Amino acid sequence: MVGIKKKPQDAKPSKRTKSLVKKLVKKKNIITILVSGRPIIDLLNFFKGIGNDINLIGSHGAEIKYKGEKPYILESVKKIIKKLRKIRDEIELILKDFPCFYIEDKKVSFAIHYRNCPKEYLGNLAKIRNAIREYEKKLPINIIEGKKVIEVKPANIDKGRAVNGFKDKYGLSNEITICIGDDVTDEHMFESNKEGLNIKVINKNIKTNASYYIKNVAEVQKFLEGINQAFQ
Repeated sequence: MVGIKKKPQDAKPSKRTKSLVKKLVKKKNIITILVSGRPIIDLLNFFKGIGNDINLIGSHGAEIKYKGEKPYILESVKKIIKKLRKIRDEIELILKDFPCFYIEDKKVSFAIHYRNCPKEYLGNLAKIRNAIREYEKKLPINIIEGKKVIEVKPANIDKGRAVNGFKDKYGLSNEITICIGDDVTDEHMFESNKEGLNIKVINKNIKTNASYYIKNVAEVQKFLEGINQAFQ
């Protein structure tokens, strides 16, 4: 729903996107779930006014919020949070002299953004990966490589598992599930939704578990507008 930004904190949904989501949430015959790598607190801030009426999956599935309920963190994730902070502190020491790297603290995970780094600083990526992999041998954590970002999260969580949890919660079986995403982490969601409709937001052909493509955010907005109009 948001294009790539130089600074992750600038990646916020537009007024049009917010309006489209608010309309979808109000549809009685549609269950809308926002799935994100961002913390749930960010999503609630983006969509103020409908927080109680919205289903949310945050931090790649580590955080859950069902409509009408309070958000919570998975118990398996709570056990690893302190150790993730220790890893983050070590990475910060490695990068302390390279301010072009930005470490985003997501409470239950953290992300190292290097979109704004010149090529001569990218040699630090090997140091980062090696440090994290040493921890990965001993702790239940995973490394995610995204678009100019490395994220460290608890193991055994992903967007696909989280979406399946919502299907069980609402007793969904024969309904059509439509998943839209642009990130590598959305592939788990597509993989778990083989019987549904999966749409990758991308402007070039890449390997994906999705069967359909949408070029950009503007086309996603058009698609959501069409759904809103179809379910008046």
